[in-house]
Amino acid sequence: MGLNNLPSESSDLFYLARKLKDIDEHLRQQLNSCYKYIGERNDIETYQIHLDLFNPKVIHNDNMEVVKALIYALDEKLPLLDGATKRRVSLDVLRRKNVLLLISSLEFSSDELKILEQIYKDTTVHQYEIVWIPIVDRPTFRLTDDMRTKFENLRSTMPWYSVDDLLLIQKPVISSREEALWREEKWRLELLVDHIPDPRILNWIKEDKYIFFYGGDDVEWVRRFAKEARKVATADKIPLEIVYVGKSSEREKVNKARKIISKEKLGDVLQDQAMVWFWNRLESLLFSKIQLGRADDDDPIVQQIKKLLSYDRGVGWAVLSIGSNIVVNAHSTTVLHALVHFEEWKVNVSEKGFHLAFQEYHGKLLYVPCSRLEFQTTTKVPDSMKCPECHHLMKKYATFLCCHDEHI
Repeated sequence: MGLNNLPSESSDLFYLARKLKDIDEHLRQQLNSCYKYIGERNDIETYQIHLDLFNPKVIHNDNMEVVKALIYALDEKLPLLDGATKRRVSLDVLRRKNVLLLISSLEFSSDELKILEQIYKDTTVHQYEIVWIPIVDRPTFRLTDDMRTKFENLRSTMPWYSVDDLLLIQKPVISSREEALWREEKWRLELLVDHIPDPRILNWIKEDKYIFFYGGDDVEWVRRFAKEARKVATADKIPLEIVYVGKSSEREKVNKARKIISKEKLGDVLQDQAMVWFWNRLESLLFSKIQLGRADDDDPIVQQIKKLLSYDRGVGWAVLSIGSNIVVNAHSTTVLHALVHFEEWKVNVSEKGFHLAFQEYHGKLLYVPCSRLEFQTTTKVPDSMKCPECHHLMKKYATFLCCHDEHI
């Protein structure tokens, strides 16, 4: 009798084992959903707390509440590394001091870092303290050896404070503040030139002058554009400033163009530090949107930044503003054509102003250049991206590039 019952008992055990496995998987899924929900609720609560905390209308008698909200530290742990002494210190070193937060990924531009270090070292009396807050993408709280090595190498060169551990950063706080800053921003010239070490530019903006920012590495195009712009300004006595900002690469060609502009007195040129800062800032603005998952938003700021970075891969480009207000962001072909044919639209300048007359004529020119955006493999590359000109999905390619002049 016992032997006859074995197949039935085996089937029952198999059924029960399978049933238990299904229940286990279901419970694990439910548990993961609960963890996800709890995490989302915590992020929402953290976001609201910090909206209140960073409210500009709220006056804090002490900065420690804000600092501790950004950098999580256990009571017994020293969360900061002093770049000058290379010793770990507590958050109290920042108490009642002006604190500048340097927020970046681990892919910190070496040129930008050198500029910051030089400015910091040249300042004999610091009215503020800088704290580097690195942000990393991580699906879990496990960090790779490569991340830790990059982190250690970067902060070893910094003369200011930095967090001692990547896991001490309250990332939802940074993201929420970044979102809030973007909501307040507009497409304006200050967005492109903010903190560039050249005070003349902000003075021109305050004076509501016409300003042409232009770039490119084609020496002949640069010379011709600058000459035509200067000719138009002189002919109609237009208070126009012309500033060459170079290119994100091709330094040898850029240096040649700079020498020609200076020698022939065709306008102003950003100095090395300011030029590097300008291009790093542009890329940082786009990467910020990518990090937030907003690179393809129907947002005029995003579209214009993508256009500028795309034009940078071509012959040249120009941005025209009156004071803070940017009126044209143009490709080399159309912007030069508009200047060369000034006689066709100069009649409208006295009535509409130079900027609106230029914008109206330029808007009638039919030319849509190919868009090309390049990303280093060390940065977060989006899976897809829409063209800033036609808004269709762009094709994705892998490119091998050698810029010899980068090493000269």
